[in-house]
Amino acid sequence: MTMPMQAGPNVATDPLIPVLGPDGLTHVSLADALIDGHRLKGLSLEQPLAVLPIVRIMAALVLRVFQPTTGNIQRLWDAGQFSADPVRRYLVECRDRFELFHPDHPFLQVGGLLPASGPPKGTSGLLLQVATGNNVPLFSPYTEADTIPLSPADALLGLLVTLGWDTAGIKTGAAGDPRVSGGKTAGNPTGPLGQLGAVLPLGRNLFETILLNVPLGPQVDGDRPTWERDLSPVWEVRQPIGPMEWLTWPSRRVRLVPDPTGESVVAAVIAAGDRVSFTPMFEPHTRWRATKGDVVAQRPRRWPPGTQAWRGLDTLLTLAHLDSDVAHDAGAPPRLIDQLRDEGLVLDPSYPLNLLCLGVAYGNMSAVVEDVFVDTLPLPVAALRGQGHEGVAEAIHNVTASAEKVRRSLNGLADNLRTIAGAPKLPWDAGVHPGNDAMALLTQPTRRFLAGLQREPHRYGEGLLAWQQVAEQVAWSFAQPMLDQAPPQTFVGREVKTGATERRVRLADCEAWFRKGLHDALPALYQSRTQQREER
Repeated sequence: MTMPMQAGPNVATDPLIPVLGPDGLTHVSLADALIDGHRLKGLSLEQPLAVLPIVRIMAALVLRVFQPTTGNIQRLWDAGQFSADPVRRYLVECRDRFELFHPDHPFLQVGGLLPASGPPKGTSGLLLQVATGNNVPLFSPYTEADTIPLSPADALLGLLVTLGWDTAGIKTGAAGDPRVSGGKTAGNPTGPLGQLGAVLPLGRNLFETILLNVPLGPQVDGDRPTWERDLSPVWEVRQPIGPMEWLTWPSRRVRLVPDPTGESVVAAVIAAGDRVSFTPMFEPHTRWRATKGDVVAQRPRRWPPGTQAWRGLDTLLTLAHLDSDVAHDAGAPPRLIDQLRDEGLVLDPSYPLNLLCLGVAYGNMSAVVEDVFVDTLPLPVAALRGQGHEGVAEAIHNVTASAEKVRRSLNGLADNLRTIAGAPKLPWDAGVHPGNDAMALLTQPTRRFLAGLQREPHRYGEGLLAWQQVAEQVAWSFAQPMLDQAPPQTFVGREVKTGATERRVRLADCEAWFRKGLHDALPALYQSRTQQREER
């Protein structure tokens, strides 16, 4: 099924994309990734930030070739694989558009792009893990002065990561760009993916993953993938025409510079690219938060560094069917998750859907990378359904709400103990907070709970009760040592001002408040125990 080889590295025909095949890690061409996707487990996660840009390119290609709609997406899914002829036909017709080093229109680059002054820099700008300018990651063995030759496959990944996640700030000025000043351009935002709390649905194989990530909707006149455009050094501030252009957005003007043999990339020009004033509402891969008094009603919601993806489950599900006292303003889930609930593609409730959650935390005016968020999460399909499956979504909501209450109860206990011992409370963003640490211990129990709902969604009540039992054990594993190690003066307590009055707060009060908080956080568990006592 491999297409005829072309001269030079070609994304469509050469094995440049890392995947997990039947025998482990390998590389395939873009054509083989689609045509043989049903035989491939998925993309390699060794460079997780490259996964989302690759999937978006494949989704744009599927939109271009197959034009899926809510009316035919199920037929594509049931076929179990992409038809080879339309894929080959398109890639043969546009094969020169996928050449990495094409002189006029290299893949997602600008042909002949040169810096406004000086020679092209090395390849370190393509590698977020390498120190460049103000971006100085810990433990990087390289600096931007080092020569780092990249294979065409690695250069492609670097190109895609740069277009999606590049840092903000000053960039090399491109020759021919009228806005260059002093050989540079300023005011560049991060790559578009850097603005997102990215969520990428994963299927059982690469074919299913690609289809799960294809945004559905009416076709937009003039919309096409960026690789079909001839880019120039001149960039614009504008909104994308449609989803195909947005999925392949040229956020930087780039040119990969190969060595004379064409076997490796030794330099790269990375200059200012097209900017958007706000993330388009048809962005499929992010959670959303409501805004007030803004030009748009919703903005992307990012993943907080140092947290766990399961704590954002409410923002991954639509809970509008729940009672108003249960649902809360968590914003909106990714469009692709809504799409699974409302449009076209119908998955079996036991389908093993997983989510890859990605994000980058930037610092120093978004000019440096401080942290990378990578997590995976099972998502029960039954929770996306309405009638007949309301209990599954409500159980998931109860888990996230209970976890948050446990976290606050533990942190409140620590604060109260410090207060009656005469110490100041810790700020929320400094010091050790036991409730925050406890959340990490609830990650595996929550994964088991979600995986169990995938297999047996009707047992959501049992799963919730089992989770709350573990949550209680975790909470006391943090609380009991704090109570046992409290200094002697906490038994007598201290006068503490609460509102307009003062009262003496003792260690016993702190424990009682914590017990009440735990009781409120885990209602199913304590109701079960009350019922058991009444039945005896």
